[in-house]
Amino acid sequence: MAAPQAAPDLPEKGAEADPLLGRVLNDRYTIVSAVGHGGMGRVYKALQAPLDRVVALKVLGAGHDRDPNFYKRFFLEASVTAKLTHPNTITLYDYGRTEDGVFFIAMEYLNGRTLSQAMQADGPLAQERVIHIAQQICRSLREAHALGIIHRDLKPANVMLLTQQDDHDFVKVLDFGLVKFFSGETTESDITNAGTFMGSPHYIAPEQARNRSPDQRCDIYSLGVLLYHMLTGRVPFTATAPVDIILKHLHDAPVPPAEARPDLKIVPELQEVVLRCMAKDRDGRFQSMDELLGQLKAVRSRLTGATPQTSTPEPRANASSGAIAQTPPTPPPGLRTPSQPMSALRATPPRGMSRPPPPPPADAFAEQATPIRRPTTALAAWRQVLSPTMVAALKVGVAPALILVAGIGAAAYVLRAPLHVPVVHVPPPSLQPRPSVAAPAASPVVTIPPAPPAPSVTFVTVTSAPSGAEVRDTNGDLLGRTPLHLRVPSGRILQITVRRDGYRPVSLSRKVEGEHAAVSVTMRSAKSGAPESRPQKRSTGYKDDPY
Repeated sequence: MAAPQAAPDLPEKGAEADPLLGRVLNDRYTIVSAVGHGGMGRVYKALQAPLDRVVALKVLGAGHDRDPNFYKRFFLEASVTAKLTHPNTITLYDYGRTEDGVFFIAMEYLNGRTLSQAMQADGPLAQERVIHIAQQICRSLREAHALGIIHRDLKPANVMLLTQQDDHDFVKVLDFGLVKFFSGETTESDITNAGTFMGSPHYIAPEQARNRSPDQRCDIYSLGVLLYHMLTGRVPFTATAPVDIILKHLHDAPVPPAEARPDLKIVPELQEVVLRCMAKDRDGRFQSMDELLGQLKAVRSRLTGATPQTSTPEPRANASSGAIAQTPPTPPPGLRTPSQPMSALRATPPRGMSRPPPPPPADAFAEQATPIRRPTTALAAWRQVLSPTMVAALKVGVAPALILVAGIGAAAYVLRAPLHVPVVHVPPPSLQPRPSVAAPAASPVVTIPPAPPAPSVTFVTVTSAPSGAEVRDTNGDLLGRTPLHLRVPSGRILQITVRRDGYRPVSLSRKVEGEHAAVSVTMRSAKSGAPESRPQKRSTGYKDDPY
C-alpha cells in the first residue's frame, strides 16, 4: 500500500483563511462554517449530499497521520462508536479519510448548550436537576460499557443539554474520541499511545492518571467529579499546574459538598453518592452504571417525596395521594415479577357460581305510609299553567272518570273468570316477616387457592477487564463471553469462573438480589511480575471540545 499523503494543516485559532471552508469532502460533505475547535482538530457545520442533512463534521488536525498506528486506531474507534445508539449519546453517521489524508467524522448537528456553558450561566444547579442530568449520562455510558467501551474524558464540555418538548435538559454525551476498550490486546496494538496523556486533569480518575488498566469505573469517578461540580459550582481540586491537580486526585480527599457550600443545603444521601463515586480505590466505588443509577433514583424519590417504584407496592389509603417521580424517557429497564402474595387480594368467585344472598331485613315487608311529594309538586306546576276555570273543570270531571274506569275493570274481571270455580277468600298477607327459606344443600363457595408467585429474577451483567473472557458455570458449561447478561433467580448464589487466554482464571461466588446486579472482574496477567507500563510524558493542559 502506498504511503498516505500528508494531511493539510488546519488553520490556527483566529486565522482568517481556512482552506476547508467551502470544500467538499469525498463528494458528500460541503463545509459551511466553523463551529469550534479542540486538541484533536476542528468541528465544522456541513451539508451532507444527497440528503441535504446538516451535520457536524469533525476534522482531525494535522500530525496524527504521522503516527503509524493512528490509521488503525481511528477506524477502530469510529467503527465501534458508530454502534452506540442510545438516545442520550450523540449519533455518528459516517467517518472516513480523503485522498489527501484528511480524517473526518460526521455526527448529528445539535442545537443546544454544553453543560459547561449552563453552569457558567446558572451557577450551581438544583439538586433534582443535577440528578436528572446524571441519570441520563448513566444510561448513555451504560450502553457503552456493555460494549466494552469506556469514555475516559467525561467533562462538562462533553455533555450537551438540549430542549426537547417539555424537557429543557435532555442530555447528549459527546466525544468518544478518547475511548478505550477494556480488552486483552497487547501494548503494541493498544488503541492509545503510550506516553500520551488522555483525559482532563480536573475530572481524571487516579488509576487513569497512573495508566493502570483503567476500566469502566474510571467513568464513574469522572461522573462523581461532574456531580460535585454541578452541585457546588466548583471542581473539588484546583491548582495552577495540571500535574498538581492530578496529584490531588491521587492523594487528597475532597471536601464534602455540603461543607464546601453549606448555603445550598445539599442532602446527605446525595453527598454520599458523590463521595462514593470519587473513592480513590475503585473497588470502593459503584461498580457499574446500573448500581449508580439505582442509587440516584432512590435519592431523587426522597427529594421529591414521591414513592419509589419497587417490586412490592405499599398499600395506600388514597390512590390519588402522592406521585411517582419518573425519569424522562428512558427509558425503562427490566421486567418486574409480582412479589405480593396473591392471597392478599380479594378472591373473585368463578363465573357461574355466586354467593348466597344475605337475608332480608326484618322490616322488609312492613307496610309504611310513604308521602307522595313529587305529584304535589307537579300539580302545583300545572296549576301555574292552567287557568282557574280549567282547574275547576278538572276537579269536577276527574272523579266520574275514575269511577267509570273502575267499573269497566271490574266487569272485565268478572266476565273472564270461570263460573264453576268457587270464590276463595285469600287472607291478607301477614305483616310478620317471612321466615327465611333454607337454601337447598348447595355446595359452599369454592375459594380457588392463589397461584404461587412467580420466582423473582435478577438481571446480572458480567463484565471483565479485559473483555471477551469466557464465563462458565460450576459444571464447566460455557455461558457466554463478557460482557454477558444473565437471568438468575433472586436470592440464589451465582457461581461462575471467568477465563481468558494469557490471564489467570477468576472464580466467583456471589448472592444476587434485587432487579439488577453487576459483576465486574479485573483479570491479572498470567505472567507474574510483569513490569507495569507507565506513561513517559503527559500533556500540560487540555482544551474543551464541544464534540
